[in-house]
Amino acid sequence: MEQTYALAAENVACRSGGAGVGYIALLRAALLCCAVTLSNAQIVKIIEYPVPPEFSQPVRIITGPDGALWFTDNQYPRIGRITTTGAITTYTVPATSNGWGITPGPDGALWFTAQDKIGRMTTDGVVTMYPVSATSFTYGITTGPDGALWFTDAYSFTGNQPDAVGRITTDGIVTEYPLAGQREPTFITSGSDGALWFAEVYPKTAIGRVTTAGTITEYPGPGPAGGCSGGGGWITPGPDDALWFTGDDRIGRITTAGVVTGYPDLNCRFPAGITTGPDGALWFTEIANIGRIATGGIVTEYPVPQLLEPLDITTGPDEALWFLEYANNKIGQIILSQRCMPPAISEASAAPSVLWPPNHHFVTVNVPYRIASRCGGECRLSVSSDESSDANGSGETSLDWVIVDAHTVWLRAERAGYSQGRIYTITITCTNSAGTTKKQVYVLVPQNQRK
Repeated sequence: MEQTYALAAENVACRSGGAGVGYIALLRAALLCCAVTLSNAQIVKIIEYPVPPEFSQPVRIITGPDGALWFTDNQYPRIGRITTTGAITTYTVPATSNGWGITPGPDGALWFTAQDKIGRMTTDGVVTMYPVSATSFTYGITTGPDGALWFTDAYSFTGNQPDAVGRITTDGIVTEYPLAGQREPTFITSGSDGALWFAEVYPKTAIGRVTTAGTITEYPGPGPAGGCSGGGGWITPGPDDALWFTGDDRIGRITTAGVVTGYPDLNCRFPAGITTGPDGALWFTEIANIGRIATGGIVTEYPVPQLLEPLDITTGPDEALWFLEYANNKIGQIILSQRCMPPAISEASAAPSVLWPPNHHFVTVNVPYRIASRCGGECRLSVSSDESSDANGSGETSLDWVIVDAHTVWLRAERAGYSQGRIYTITITCTNSAGTTKKQVYVLVPQNQRK
C-alpha cells in the first residue's frame, strides 16, 4: 500500500551557522503540514511504493527507453520495472550474484552489471549475459559517446588485480583499461566533453576521466569538511556542463577541466545518490532526508519520516523525482510543485551513433527525445565537432553538418587521418518561460571499424 507525505524544508545555510530548528521539531512539522510552498522548496508530497518481497535492497534506478523506471537489487539477481503510476514488475536474470548499475543502451535495451558479467535486457524481459572476467566486480555502467557501454570494474573487491574501467560493444566485445592500483571505482557517466567520468572511493574520494581511446586521468576529491568521511560514490552530469558527485559527507562539483569544488559538510548524513532535477538544481539522498543543492551551492533538506538509508535518485519521465529506500525496501516518488519549470529532456539518443565508412558523404542522423513541461516549450538542435572541418586527412570539406529540424541533422562521415576518430556533439536545447534545458548526444566517426 502506498504512503503519502507532505514535507517542510530546512535550509542548510541557516543551520550551519549554529541557528535553526531542531530535527525533532522539523520531523513533527513534516508530519503535520498539508502542503509546502517556499521560494526554493518545490516538494508538494512524497509517495512511497513498497517493493515486492522478492526484492530486498534496491540500489540503482534510471528512466528506461519505454517511459517507465528500471531498478536493480543488491541482494538478488533481479531487475525491476515501475511505471509512473506505481505498478511494479520484476524479472529474474541468469546471474550468480547481485547487480548495481543499470543504464538505457544505445540499442533501445537496458544494460546492467552483474559482478563478473554485463547483462542486456530488452524492455519485454529477454536477457543476454556477456562474461567479463572471473575476478571482475562490475559496478556502474553508462552509454558512452562512441555508441558502446562503459563500466567500472572493482577487481580489488574479489582479488589483487588493479581496478579498471571497461568498455563493451553492443555485440559483447569487452576491452578494459586498468587504473593505477586499488581505487574502487563506482558509478560512471558521460560528460559534456565527450569523455566518461567516474567516481572512486578508495583510499579517498576521487574522480576519474577516461577518453573513448582509453586515456585515464584522476583528480583528487575535495576531502571531508567535517568529522565524517567516506561514503558517496555517485556522479551525474549537472545542468551547468560540470559533473556533480557525492563523497566524504558532502556534495562536490568538478568541471571538465578538472577544477574541483566541495560544498559544506552535511553533519554526517552521508549523501549518496545525486541527479539533475527538472527544476535545474541537483537533488540528492542522505540519511533521513532528500536534499536539493542549487548550482550556486545553496542546500535545502527535506526530512522524510522513516527514511533510513536512501540510495539512488533520478528524474522520471513524469517530471517527478524517484528514489530508492535501501533499508525500507521501498521506492519513493517526489511530486514537485505545479508551477512552470524549465523543460525536462529525457530518452535522448542519436541514430546512428556511429558513422562508417568515412567516405565524406552526408548521413541522416535522427535525434529522438522526449520533453516534459507543464507550460510547453520549443526545442532546437546544434552541432559541434572535436575536429576542424579542414583537418588533415578529413577531405577538407567546409560544411560538415546541416540542421534539418528539431529531430534531424545531416553529418558528414569523415575524420582526420591522424586522429582516434571524430566525435560530433549534438546539443538539444529546449526553452519555455521558466528557462532553458540542454542535453547532449554524441555521434562517432571511428578511426577504424572497431565499434
